[in-house]
Amino acid sequence: MAVSYHLFCALSSVEQYAAVWHEGTFLMRRYAQEDAVNLYQMDGGYFAEVFYDQFTKHLRTVEVFSYCNNERLENYESSIQLDELPL
Repeated sequence: MAVSYHLFCALSSVEQYAAVWHEGTFLMRRYAQEDAVNLYQMDGGYFAEVFYDQFTKHLRTVEVFSYCNNERLENYESSIQLDELPL
């Protein structure tokens, strides 16, 4: 059963990581300062970005956003065909 956007936001960080690993489809990785940022498409109809500190080797945070957030998706437009993703 897919976790909805609002339910995902209410989860603890540990539960969010688990939901991403179980339900997310990895799309790509980008780099932001010292972080590797992995983009996942979630079954509930939204995206999750997992921030991983490459130097300390720790997960830092998960940030979620909807398909409507074009500003966040611009970070990935040059690398993946967003119009080909199943919505």
